[in-house]
Amino acid sequence: MTELKNAWALITGASSGIGKDYAIELAKLGMNVIVVARRADKLNEVKEQIENKYKTEVVIISSDLSQRDSAKEVFEKATENRHIQVLINNAGIGFYGPLEDHDLDQYQQTIDLNISSVTSMTYLFLKHMKSHGLKSYITNIASIAAYQGIPFFGVYCGSKKYVRDFTEALSYEYRNSNIHLCCVCPGGTYTEFTKHSGQELKKAGHASMMSAEKVVQIGLSAMFKKRVTVITGFINFIACQIGRILPGWVALWVGHQAMKNSVTYKKS
Repeated sequence: MTELKNAWALITGASSGIGKDYAIELAKLGMNVIVVARRADKLNEVKEQIENKYKTEVVIISSDLSQRDSAKEVFEKATENRHIQVLINNAGIGFYGPLEDHDLDQYQQTIDLNISSVTSMTYLFLKHMKSHGLKSYITNIASIAAYQGIPFFGVYCGSKKYVRDFTEALSYEYRNSNIHLCCVCPGGTYTEFTKHSGQELKKAGHASMMSAEKVVQIGLSAMFKKRVTVITGFINFIACQIGRILPGWVALWVGHQAMKNSVTYKKS
């Protein structure tokens, strides 16, 4: 994408996993990147790695996007004397297990980060992109959980269903503008998410897992080809059809069994 060489991209949740790999892959394309996450030490490692290898500029913004005013603060810092042409809304969390095993505050944090922050960031940067008029892209990271509810993962599934519906609707609204919106729906991915969400992979669970690098390669290809929604991997695509062809309660049972076969619940 030669027209994006030396342009600016912003990636949330960029301290590790999918977000970090997005920053690396966009830097490979010659883009300057703004990396956003809570852990400044990890962001500094990403900055050093990218600047040493790809010679592009990296700006760090340490921020907890689950906090109410953080999206606006990130936006103001990012757009100071810069036109942002790529936004990757990747930051997200989830908590697996019986509903009452986790604090209500944890579920509120999930909603604030996965829904409220994505909405705010998309709103602010979309207006910015429309104003500067340059070719621009927004990718929102959802999940295959956006396609059906999974028992013991209800808040997370609901939040990712929102991200998918929100992104698809906006992609239609802005189809004739300079901005393309894309929703990426990964399945199991080798990141810190599994551990932090209260899951431990079983042997069978590794069969459907994918590297963060592969997820990002699929996601970027879809974004630049102006696809609206992409499910990463054939197994994940098949899994997403269950909710479409089976009665609701049967689909829930299948989803529950699939999770039981893939992960063990680890109460924190």
